[in-house]
Amino acid sequence: MTPPPLARALVGPPSPGDDALLVYDADCGFCTRTVERAVRHVRPRVVPVPSFRVDLAACGLTQARVDHEMVLVRPDGSTRGGALAAAGVLRRAQGSTRACWVVVGLVLGLPPVRWLAAPLYRAVARNRHRMPGATAACRITPAGPPDPMAAPAVRTPARRTS
Repeated sequence: MTPPPLARALVGPPSPGDDALLVYDADCGFCTRTVERAVRHVRPRVVPVPSFRVDLAACGLTQARVDHEMVLVRPDGSTRGGALAAAGVLRRAQGSTRACWVVVGLVLGLPPVRWLAAPLYRAVARNRHRMPGATAACRITPAGPPDPMAAPAVRTPARRTS
């Protein structure tokens, strides 16, 4: 007998020698289908896990982060999110097309390409509710993790009144 979903233990971070965890938003149909396609075609050495099944604190993650981007939790404890997570998944490819996927993953992680991939990933994530296979649960709120590529806020000096 399978225990009810809420009674299942949460998945913690991978141990050294284990496959990395790919944490994704399973409430989003687009995200789920994208992960399923990656697993089927790339066959990466990752364990895809819906975010609600992960012990976020033990993995060093927050709910806000996993709601806005997929996260790759590596066996060394480090995490990569968004486009860098996608690059990490591709670099862990297996099978007859492994070499092709690994090269794509390596190129995706290089600084010039990475700089373009990050905002593209964020744009897709913001609009995932408009993508094929999306559901109402795919819509994310505008408030999310700070954008590391965004320009710093400019403060205007307070006016002195005499």
